Amino acid sequence: AAKLRAVAASDEEQKAGYAQRMAAKIVDNLEITVADVRVEVALGDATTGLELERLEMRACDESWTPTFVERKTATGLLRNLVALKGLRVAWDADDVLAPLDGSLRLTRNPSCVGDAPQY
Repeated sequence: AAKLRAVAASDEEQKAGYAQRMAAKIVDNLEITVADVRVEVALGDATTGLELERLEMRACDESWTPTFVERKTATGLLRNLVALKGLRVAWDADDVLAPLDGSLRLTRNPSCVGDAPQY
């Protein structure tokens, strides 16, 4: 009976390990695209607006080429490329910031835990 419980516990640990690895793989390769966003807020005579043509985040390899990423080690660095296009902020029909385009390279250490920053 003890041997049977040990085998069942080992099987449960393997299933949990598989699910954890699969969830990590999905998160590591998550692609986010936000496009054609427009928000306006009107309070009395004041109007504020925000427009965004496109925001993308993609997983990248060591040379910053967007691709599907496989972790080689538990402590390997993960890279994401973030691209922003056409951000515009307006206050009472006057452009405060328009248009803003840019890109950002994020490097994340998945082995950092607790209060330590990952980026």
